[in-house]
Amino acid sequence: MDREQCLRDIFSAHEPFLIALSGGTDSLTLAACAKASGVRFAAVMLDTGLCPEGEPDRAAEYTDREGIPFRFLRRDMLAVPEVRENAPLRCLACKREMMKTITAYAVDHAFSAVMDGTNADDRPEERPGMQALREYGIISPFAACGIGREGIRRLAEMYNVPLIPPSSCLATRFPFGTRLDNTAIDRVRRAEALLRRYVDGRLRVRDEGGHAIIEAEVSEHSKIREHADALCDTGFTDVTIIPAKR
Repeated sequence: MDREQCLRDIFSAHEPFLIALSGGTDSLTLAACAKASGVRFAAVMLDTGLCPEGEPDRAAEYTDREGIPFRFLRRDMLAVPEVRENAPLRCLACKREMMKTITAYAVDHAFSAVMDGTNADDRPEERPGMQALREYGIISPFAACGIGREGIRRLAEMYNVPLIPPSSCLATRFPFGTRLDNTAIDRVRRAEALLRRYVDGRLRVRDEGGHAIIEAEVSEHSKIREHADALCDTGFTDVTIIPAKR
């Protein structure tokens, strides 16, 4: 079966449905595909307090531009003990709380299903939160239709969806067992936002007790060094730059 037809079949079988946006390319592309299919749906994004700067704005701007019904939901994830203590199962606990909140909203507003942008290349061993998707009955059309990252890139270009560098929840910037608070999270958020003005490609600012470990493409290291003093102004004591992980 044609993969785009596969998507349309899933959409039509579950309308009206809700798409859970992350602010990244995958879920925005899923919304674009649904919009092009002419089905009834809406989109939500959960403000967890752990999103990198810019992700909520991208979701709001894109849905407004495309005329997609959209709203923010809110849940303070630092109120969840496993997340606040940055436990090894933090990701699963966080995703469970997210899906619990979003599916409750879907039921209250008469949506038949919740969908997300998980794709065929995503692996459960690399993404512990995928277990929560199964537990809450979340539908992942890209994964179901065998569409991976390259397929999503083609669809994104077709529907003029911005290609956004991969990102992740800011809690991942801290070693397991580090108690998280809003001050530390905001320090990382501001540092990454500062560097994004000058740096292209993969970027992570990891916080190890106030020491910034910056993962970036080697070609971007000189730009980062030029702004090291400004990074310290965000609250870090010192800075180390290392190559981005592949």
